Amino acid sequence: QYLADAIFIDYNSLAVETLTQRIVDLGQSTKARAVLGDYNDHHSILNAMSARYFKGLTLCLIDPTDCSIPFTTLENILSASNGKCDFIISFFDKTDFHRNAVEATLEPSHVKLRRKYERFLGNDSFFQLPEVIDAAKLRNNAKLSELFRTAYEQRLSQCGLTFQNTVPVGRFYHLMFASSDKRGYDF
Repeated sequence: QYLADAIFIDYNSLAVETLTQRIVDLGQSTKARAVLGDYNDHHSILNAMSARYFKGLTLCLIDPTDCSIPFTTLENILSASNGKCDFIISFFDKTDFHRNAVEATLEPSHVKLRRKYERFLGNDSFFQLPEVIDAAKLRNNAKLSELFRTAYEQRLSQCGLTFQNTVPVGRFYHLMFASSDKRGYDF
């Protein structure tokens, strides 16, 4: 009842069909819709967003199952909303990244993994940082996860999303909130 407009985007057509039926069953098809889109193809996300006018509070929940959403997708969403979008991001540093950080840092054969995390951060120098290499050599996954999370928070700040909060969800991941306005943080 508090939402004026909701767009749910998923790359799985069955998930979109199922959600569409739920929206219809709830009588909310004038307020919500589910569409196909893939965060690896930011054009599909922007196309889904283009039918909507951004006014009032705009919130984007990004809920991947790992650290794979390209940072450019987040930047494009922010740009499409004229910088008026707050984000809640499921940040799987304690599962996906934690499991793979040492190998991604030290093993040349894990270049595909490293590239995934670099795309996620929007930063291709993270794995060359001395403190990252040192933590990997010590197999200190907790420190690597902390450095990774801090690097992501810095990238969010560089985009103008300077009001942030991070909350752990058990031992598994974090929920990150980011806004360009202190009022968003207050809410």
